[in-house]
Amino acid sequence: MKRLKILFICSFLALGAALTSCGGDDDPTPAPTPTPTPSPGGRVIYTTRWNPGQTMQSAKLGRQVSYSVLVPQEYLSGSGATFPVVYLLHGYGDTPEAWGPGHFDIQNVDAQARTAGQTGPVIYVIPQGWNSYYVNRYDGGFNYMDMLVDELVPMIDRMLPTRPSARYRAVAGYSMGGFGALAMAGKNASVFGTCISLSPSMNTDAQYRTLGGWDSQWGDIFGGRGTTGDARLTPHYLSLCPLHFFADNQPSAFASQKWYVDCGDDEERLYAGSGELHCLLRDKGIDHEFRVRNGAHTTSYWREGLREGLAVFKAACDGASYPDITPVNPAGGATPEFINVSDAPCQISLFKGNGLKSNSNTHIVYVEIGEGVPAPDAAGASPLSIEGNLVGYIDRHCLPGKLIYGNFDPEGLLSTLPAIVTALLGIYAGEIVRSTRLGSGERKSLLLSGIGVVLVAIGLVWNTVFPINKMLWSSSFTCFVGGLSFLLFALFYYIVDVKGWKSWTLFFRVIGLNSITIYLAQQVVGFSHMNKFLFGGMSQWVGECAGEPAGAVVLRAGYVACCWFFLYFLYRKNIFLKV
Repeated sequence: MKRLKILFICSFLALGAALTSCGGDDDPTPAPTPTPTPSPGGRVIYTTRWNPGQTMQSAKLGRQVSYSVLVPQEYLSGSGATFPVVYLLHGYGDTPEAWGPGHFDIQNVDAQARTAGQTGPVIYVIPQGWNSYYVNRYDGGFNYMDMLVDELVPMIDRMLPTRPSARYRAVAGYSMGGFGALAMAGKNASVFGTCISLSPSMNTDAQYRTLGGWDSQWGDIFGGRGTTGDARLTPHYLSLCPLHFFADNQPSAFASQKWYVDCGDDEERLYAGSGELHCLLRDKGIDHEFRVRNGAHTTSYWREGLREGLAVFKAACDGASYPDITPVNPAGGATPEFINVSDAPCQISLFKGNGLKSNSNTHIVYVEIGEGVPAPDAAGASPLSIEGNLVGYIDRHCLPGKLIYGNFDPEGLLSTLPAIVTALLGIYAGEIVRSTRLGSGERKSLLLSGIGVVLVAIGLVWNTVFPINKMLWSSSFTCFVGGLSFLLFALFYYIVDVKGWKSWTLFFRVIGLNSITIYLAQQVVGFSHMNKFLFGGMSQWVGECAGEPAGAVVLRAGYVACCWFFLYFLYRKNIFLKV
């Protein structure tokens, strides 16, 4: 038996060696590393455009730092021109080679960008980032940002024909590198004039409080190893997180720089951080470009994002404003789905200044129409009745034959106005939770509760003037129901997100993750027939024993159960409908 074990191990090792020696399309044999030729004055001369495997001895880190260099064709021609520089930062677990042939393929991306007029000739420098997030470690044991700013950048300016000023220097990166680009530019405005951040690995404070893998990925960098909750939000983290240093400084500190942030709509967790950053920059009045396109955390998505970001850098070099970017599909055919939100206001802005006034005015107009103006065909009926209100009158003339009650529809034209306000209240609640300036989850829960109490009180007082009426969707109804929703939201936010008591939430998660699915499924799946088949007999028996209302409750609970188990099946299969 022992000999068999030894034989098996030897065979396994031999097989491993054979596989290692065999190259494939996904693991090409690396090309020989070009060696730069020394030149007088400390300059080097590269004879090829792509130059991987370069090294620098760093005194800051006490080790060698490898990097790759891509020079433009104009450099090789010996024109004597000088060039802007883009520092490219790779993602977590990658190396500089991730930007090279067979992977990101920066040479091809650069060629496409130049063809599209999105960039001119530039030098790309790609340093090894390890898993540092490109910042200084909290204990001073690995000061990566200092190395790049104080050692690598000056060395590149000495070695190559660069334009050594922030205007002609950009930092770009994807994932971890996207976070690093934001931090590097935000902390070194005199060094980097442009930041291109692609799907930055940047979570919100609320996410970091409960996120798994803190110790392995962030704890050694920001501190707070072995902790949960607010203890993870260390002073070092707060000083380096873009969601905080943008909030803590005046907009003038970043006015000389251009900012480009791009995150796919399928990013889910990371999209929350990018969206919050956009809202923060918008609220602070910091000019930036924020792109949301259809895509996920993939190289193909970042390629296009980088090309658009390079257009922003070109504008900076030319002394121009942000470019009007139109998406380009270099492969031809239809252009990719693209949402330009750079000029759109933040959701939260709807509730600031004129936004609050607009909401109030909307209700005032609706109240005057609903209460003060009777329907011309009402024959003296009260303006607050279904027959006599102007809301129904307009629907009867504009939507004849389409009203659910024949002469009235609670979801008609004018009633859409208070419905919109109801939706905006939900957005406002979400922005409170996402905010980085309101402090702890306890404070947010208290604020949500306070707003809820105020809205309920307004609704009850206003009820004496304009009654709480769901059919008319009265403003008193909006305030009262909105207030109750705020109170419930505050309660569940405190229980689930602040305290972390989540084990009981499966029932609600199954529904919430596929809410659109069940809304549509009810139109094509016979849940009612299924319910009557499974629970009809029980409903009848309960009704005979405890009364008809009790039987009706059983039947409605059975309908919910049929829908829930349908959604649970999809949940277990990881099938979710997104819009």
